[in-house]
Amino acid sequence: MILCPDIPSAARVLADCSHALILTHIKPDGDAAGAALALRELMIDNGRTADVLLPESLPSKFLELAGDRFLTRLPGPGRTGYTALILLDCANEERIGRGDWEIPADLPVLNIDHHRSNHVTADWSYIQSDAAAT
Repeated sequence: MILCPDIPSAARVLADCSHALILTHIKPDGDAAGAALALRELMIDNGRTADVLLPESLPSKFLELAGDRFLTRLPGPGRTGYTALILLDCANEERIGRGDWEIPADLPVLNIDHHRSNHVTADWSYIQSDAAAT
């Protein structure tokens, strides 16, 4: 695992990603949904593509925010074209929202979080433990 010590380091990893799969934790909350939506929009604004996959439904108070911008299941095998998996706000392996779908095992993983205790296995990790939210 490579630690990204600052935002520019994490941004360089994102810049190399042309089509991201963004995944949040189980029981997604406002922090997870907001971070995922913001990252998706950032990727699109920079000429990339990104899908946000939610492991479970959002609480009703966030549904208007989400609109139809989140997936609830992956397209069939071999039809995704993802170049990286980005984990957002997943404090540990047990909190990663894997759902009932198979995530391609060969995807490079970038882990972005604010939990000091984060020990998720990833190719790159950016942990901002003094931040209140992701």
